[in-house]
Amino acid sequence: MRFLKTSSLAWLALSGFWVGNLFWIKGNLILLGGVIGLVLLIQGWKNKPRLALHVLVFVAPILMISATWMAYFAIQGNFQDFMIAAFSFSAKYASSAWAGKLSANIVLLLITSAMLVPAVIFFVLFARDVRLQFTKPAYQITGLSFLVGLALIGAVGSFYSYYLLIIIPFITIMMMYGLFRLNSLSPLIRKSVVALFVVTIALNSAISLRFLANNFGGITVQEGQDFTEAAAYVTEHTQPGVKVFAYDYGATFYEMAQRDSASRFISASHLLLDYRDNFGFGFDEIFLGELEKSKPPFIVLNDRSQELYFENLPVAEYITENYKDVAKFGAIDVLKRVK
Repeated sequence: MRFLKTSSLAWLALSGFWVGNLFWIKGNLILLGGVIGLVLLIQGWKNKPRLALHVLVFVAPILMISATWMAYFAIQGNFQDFMIAAFSFSAKYASSAWAGKLSANIVLLLITSAMLVPAVIFFVLFARDVRLQFTKPAYQITGLSFLVGLALIGAVGSFYSYYLLIIIPFITIMMMYGLFRLNSLSPLIRKSVVALFVVTIALNSAISLRFLANNFGGITVQEGQDFTEAAAYVTEHTQPGVKVFAYDYGATFYEMAQRDSASRFISASHLLLDYRDNFGFGFDEIFLGELEKSKPPFIVLNDRSQELYFENLPVAEYITENYKDVAKFGAIDVLKRVK
């Protein structure tokens, strides 16, 4: 927006710089950069040489950042691993998500709909003003980003809420725009839209408050206490620099115990998906090789996820053969290496 107002190429280059960084955080977010490309095209198509210059200035930082990361990992000898982590795994992950192998998609779709239904309705009001507003860059960026956000949610297939966070600014603007344009509707339709909006806001509040309440009581608090006690035990029985492994989702345990992971796979989900859904990356072989090399003295299991992650039979067999229970803290089991 600042570039379009001032024509300063520095602002356009800065936009490209941030898009380049965003791309390497999560590859499919490059679609948001595509919005800027479309706006440049809409605003500058009459002057082809100047448009070419603008595109070059915008794309150059993206290419430079990408080339830097590729060169870095190529020099490290990890280029293939880098490409799997950045793109290949996510592509196969989406196929598993749409197949319903990751979560109950219908439940997540219903939860997501509590926000998306009114947003889409207000987008219809937004789209009705296309002839009046379309020449304005703010209108173009907001509308296109909203549509791209919907595409991002659809592409991942699992309707995880963090994808909603990416388009929350555009959803909010869209809703505010629609509320200010309600007078353009008939009284009956206007009242119906307002009623639906109020109901969905109430649903969203209830859903959000449930998660908030869970942080002050319930399973989240209990699991936090269990992790804290287990982490204290491992910290007490190991020296700094000793690596351990938590066969669970995420890296919570390592932070609490102040001990590094014995494997690059800090989340058991990657191992499970590769094995169960036949991604073909050979993660189990890499993982078990890492454990054999580092021989972590402790492995931590979570009763709430153990059954799921023990579907990965090679890993389950390795843990069972080489580790035995030594302590238990609520749902968290601490296993000690015996071989």
